[in-house]
Amino acid sequence: VGGLLGKVQDGSSFENIGAMNISVTGTGNYVGGIVGATEMSEVTGVDLSDMTVDGKGNYTGGFCGQLGYNGNSRERIITNARITGTAVYDTDGIVTESTTTIKGNNYVGGFVGHTHQKVSNGYISSQTTPELFVDEIVVSGLQRLGGAFGGTYTNMYHITVQNTLVHTRDDIFKATSSYTSAGGVIGETNYSTTRAVIADNVVVDVINTNYVGGLVGLYRYASMQHCYAMNCYISADRDSKLAETTTLSDVGGLVGLYENTMRWNGAMNTIIDAPKHSNVGGVVGRLSQSLANNHNIDG
Repeated sequence: VGGLLGKVQDGSSFENIGAMNISVTGTGNYVGGIVGATEMSEVTGVDLSDMTVDGKGNYTGGFCGQLGYNGNSRERIITNARITGTAVYDTDGIVTESTTTIKGNNYVGGFVGHTHQKVSNGYISSQTTPELFVDEIVVSGLQRLGGAFGGTYTNMYHITVQNTLVHTRDDIFKATSSYTSAGGVIGETNYSTTRAVIADNVVVDVINTNYVGGLVGLYRYASMQHCYAMNCYISADRDSKLAETTTLSDVGGLVGLYENTMRWNGAMNTIIDAPKHSNVGGVVGRLSQSLANNHNIDG
């Protein structure tokens, strides 16, 4: 289900699309503000604002529920894209609601629920403008939640998410269940090189969730460089109805669980509140390989 198109076949492109004041609701999978799902599409010059997307199934995003289906999609790129809203802040400067709200169940992202397509052609050290910009939105769901992407399966370069809330969705939450993966930018990523990705003043507020990070919740089989979580607040709580035998773990200022070597990243002025989780760290909750070179911790 999409605000413009339900599904788009291979070889399409989305260029210079502006949309605002859109409301899309779907009870099944693949729900997006513009398109429900695409097989393989170029995306450039997309500007979205003031929209509500509500999907009850898997794969929900502000632009698209699922972008690309397989490895061939990695040759297509996302450039010069943005999704924004107008947020309400509490007295501590934390976003509580917004005119742009993306709600789903599993794989929920501010821009795309799940993607096989990369953002930008590559890392450029002198580039200061993000290729994907997310500002003042609210994303909610149960698992694999991210301010920009619920899940990714390809390279991500030059992304900024700021002034955004990522949180557990109350109306479908089950207190007796545990969930996986929530991040300020990406919920879960696999086989993805990540460069120049920033979370600034992002709140991740989840319940009964493993793998929680200011930038990425669960990061596997990939490398991360020049990525930062700044001025973020991470709250990972546990419902009293969850069985005592169910363990919750892996909360980090940058990444919850990281399975590779990471270099030149940082978590700065970031607060973590996860007293009922194990493996809680200022940069990474749990690291399975090595941490090297200039990881800054401040706050």
